[in-house]
This record gives sequence, C-alpha cells and structure tokens, in this order.
Amino acid sequence: MSKVVIDTIERTKEYNNFIEQLKAFHARKGTTLLSEPVLGGKKIDLHKLFKDVIAAGGFEQVTKKRSWKQIGDGFDLPATCTNSAYILKGLYIRNLVNKHIYTYIYIYICIYTKCGIHC
Repeated sequence: MSKVVIDTIERTKEYNNFIEQLKAFHARKGTTLLSEPVLGGKKIDLHKLFKDVIAAGGFEQVTKKRSWKQIGDGFDLPATCTNSAYILKGLYIRNLVNKHIYTYIYIYICIYTKCGIHC
C-alpha cells in the first residue's frame, strides 16, 4: 500500500516561474532537480523554502545559527518527522545552494522578474 502524499503547494504564477527557471538551470548544468520532494508525507515547496531561507539571512546564516528547525516549522510537518531540519538542509543543498544556482535565481529571477523577494 502506498502512502498518501499531501500537496499543499500553491502553484501561483510566481511559483511556476521560479520552478520553470530552476528546472531550466538544472537542465543546462546537467544536474537533477527534485522539484516536488516529499518530507513527512507532504510535498515541499522549494520556492517557499528558498524564500524562507533568504528571509532568515541565507544558507550560511541559517546553517551557522542552526536555524533549520525554525525553517521547517513553516512547513507544518508532523511531529514524527524528527529529522526534518537535516532533510530540509539536504534538499536546499541539492536543489538550491549551488553558488551558480543561487546567484542565477537571486539575481535573474528575483530582481528581473520581481518575484517578491526583496534582495
């Protein structure tokens, strides 16, 4: 029997643009994107993850301050998902942290398409 996956991602125009640009970037680099990873039975919104990490000071600050659990709190994950901070950090590293990907998203998507992140 397969587990039910809860989809709470709001597929707004902003979200769709972010994911399409991220997919295109990964395709050009020959890397694999997990565009809708699942954690604790819920699909994780990479756009929200990206915005939350940026709002908290960026990957380096979140890691330095050990704030990944606080980032995870915004995803309303079940209490049984005790390793959510570790998994979210891993998802961020795999899909978003690469300096080239980070720079591309931050500058080209956020500034030039005004996706709502105040840089």
